[in-house]
Amino acid sequence: MRLVVDEQGSGYRLDTFVSSHIPDVSRNFIKRLILAGWIHVNGNATKPGYILKPGDLIDITLPDYSTGAIDLTPRQISLNILFEDDHIIVVDKQPGLVVHPGAGREEETLVHGLLAHCGKLASVGAPERPGIVHRLDEHTSGLIVVAKTDPAYWGLAAQFQNRTVEKYYVAFVWGNPKEDHGIVDAPIGRHPKNRKKMAVIPYGRPSVSQWQIDKVWPGFAKLLVKILTGRTHQIRVHLAHIHHPILGDEIYGRHFRRLKNVQNKEIRKYLKSIARQMLHAKTLKFRHPVTNELLSFSSDLPDDMRDLEKTFDRILKPTVQLS
Repeated sequence: MRLVVDEQGSGYRLDTFVSSHIPDVSRNFIKRLILAGWIHVNGNATKPGYILKPGDLIDITLPDYSTGAIDLTPRQISLNILFEDDHIIVVDKQPGLVVHPGAGREEETLVHGLLAHCGKLASVGAPERPGIVHRLDEHTSGLIVVAKTDPAYWGLAAQFQNRTVEKYYVAFVWGNPKEDHGIVDAPIGRHPKNRKKMAVIPYGRPSVSQWQIDKVWPGFAKLLVKILTGRTHQIRVHLAHIHHPILGDEIYGRHFRRLKNVQNKEIRKYLKSIARQMLHAKTLKFRHPVTNELLSFSSDLPDDMRDLEKTFDRILKPTVQLS
């Protein structure tokens, strides 16, 4: 892969620039690749902090991690596969399943299950995430596409980079938005004090989410969210930023602290039983990275979110319903 630095890229660190052009690959990983000699500038090895100039040529080779320190032994996992061919596979991921191995989770991930099912995934991505072009949080359910071949990986990566992939989510949130739709255009980066969290910060990466109301109950709402960028925890951070955090999200929404303000005892008791953030990747649209065919997939709400909606309908009664 080759990148050419233009005027806009001039002045950036090499590791920052490269990580911004490869979706879902961390800057720390890019640093390691640079130090290991996998990334060259103008044909020469250099340092992660090299300051780029207009016209610089960056050559990137991502290593084949079919063998390595991460245990990628295939493991049989129940998967809901919606589409598969020689190049890609689309999965409707269940909540509670981690997408790829990493710190604290090195077995029984989606990657392990796909390796058991497919036998092989694209070699690029990162040591622990072969074929993974985008991700869903462990407790977020719904649609994800994974590359089985390297050409498919780069074809999908280009679409995510160019923002031509359409991703729609369903989120159940605290509060009643004053408008029926809106846009959150707020940069996201690592939280300055808690490195395990993300936050809206002035020097973060550009992040844009569009939302619209689907249904409203007193004190709660069901939103449809389209993300135009794919930052870590983007929807959770953005909805919390506009004071409508996702139900069940303790990290960004202080879910259990909010329960004391719920007047209806039956609803309060029900919300205490929620085991995850109520967020679901419902729709995924993209072009096949090899055939260029336009593909569109949709996923029904999982049982826990359907049950939540029925409970709100029964006890609270919707005041607005647009779908």
